[in-house]
Amino acid sequence: MVGIPTALHIAFVWIPAIATILLSFTNWNGFKLSGMKWVGLRNYRQLLTVFEKDFYEALFNNFWVLLFLFVVATPIGILVAYLLDKNLKGTAIYQSLLYFPVVLSLAVVGFIWKSVIYSPRQGLLNTALGRTGEGNQIDWLGDSDIIIPFFGGYGLSKNFLALIAPMIWQHVGYVMVLYLAGLKSADPALQEAGSIDGATGAGRVSFLGDRCRG
Repeated sequence: MVGIPTALHIAFVWIPAIATILLSFTNWNGFKLSGMKWVGLRNYRQLLTVFEKDFYEALFNNFWVLLFLFVVATPIGILVAYLLDKNLKGTAIYQSLLYFPVVLSLAVVGFIWKSVIYSPRQGLLNTALGRTGEGNQIDWLGDSDIIIPFFGGYGLSKNFLALIAPMIWQHVGYVMVLYLAGLKSADPALQEAGSIDGATGAGRVSFLGDRCRG
C-alpha cells in the first residue's frame, strides 16, 4: 500500500524535478538525445546578463504572489474555516461555493475574471464604480503603473495586482478545506470541556492545543 504511491510519486515528481535541474546545464532542443550538449553554467550566465531585466521582474512577481497568498489568502481561508466549523445554516452550500474556484482550471479562472470582472465596458468592477462610459473606463489589466515601488525600478504594478486577485480567490477555498478538515477531526469532547471551563472561542482553541500536546 505504501510502495505503489511512493513509486508513482518518485516517477512523476522527483525524477522530472531532478531531470529539469540537470537539463538546465545543457543545450538541448527537446527532441533527440544525441543533440544534447553540456554547457555548464552558460544558461544561468545568460539569465543574469542577457535576460537580466526579465529575470528580476519574474523573481519579484513570484515574491508578490507568495506574499499576498500568505498575508491575505491564508488568513481569510482560516477565518472562513473557523466560521463554517460552527455548523451555520447552509454550511454545505457555502463550502461548495468557496471550494468551486479550486477545481476550475487556470484558463477558466482567467476567462471569468477578464470577461466578467475586469472588462472595461461591462465588467463587474467598472459597473459597480460607474466607470463604463467611453473615456471613463478603468483598464484593470492594461495599467502597468507601479503602486508599490522597489529598488532598481521594480515593484508591484496595478495590472499584476489585478492578476493576483484571482489567485487569492482560488487559494482561499484550498486553505479553507485544509483547516476545516483539521477542525472537524478534533474531538468534540475537548471543545465541550473547554466550554464547560468557560473558555471563549479563542480560549477553546488554546484549550484544544494544550490537551492535544498533553
